[in-house]
Amino acid sequence: MKKSKFDSKESAGERELNEARSENYSAEIDSYVKQNFEYIQRNGIDYNKVIKDLEATEDIDKEFIINFLAEAIATRNETTKIINKPEKAWKHNLSDDLIEYYTKKWHEEGGPEWARSMQPQSEKSGCFIATVVYGSPNSPEVRFLRRYRDDTLSKSMFGRFFIKKYYTYSPNIANCLKPLSFIKILLKMIINTFIKIKKN
Repeated sequence: MKKSKFDSKESAGERELNEARSENYSAEIDSYVKQNFEYIQRNGIDYNKVIKDLEATEDIDKEFIINFLAEAIATRNETTKIINKPEKAWKHNLSDDLIEYYTKKWHEEGGPEWARSMQPQSEKSGCFIATVVYGSPNSPEVRFLRRYRDDTLSKSMFGRFFIKKYYTYSPNIANCLKPLSFIKILLKMIINTFIKIKKN
């Protein structure tokens, strides 16, 4: 039986060779999608056209392409939902069952968290003041404050009121704080003390 140049299923004696084949053709399909990105965005992905354009004739080649495209489509379309860009989703003619399989796999492997990390800070309801104070939305202190907001403040009426007012006024306050190094140092001391108390 002819060995597929798309085949990612390796036998014990052919592991390295077949991994290389898979990587090479994964890169080729990626390149195809990038080169035809504007067309795909307008018209969607027709897997028959992709198979024809890549000149794949073996059934195992075609199967690999179909599954590769299904995983890419499921990843993209689920990501567009999370970042509120549904117009960026790709249309396709792949089976719903196949897309559903890769969508479920994407969720199981933590895809949603990765997708949320792509959102602009303003769309993630970030801790604006703390981000300015600590210099990064991903600092341990800012992440702690986001968890405290979600796990504690949002559970009470007063907490939800505070959150609403905070996001009304904090963006402007954060902008004013940017050049005020001394105030940021004081706020950092206060926030550090607050976090220490809450952790104990």
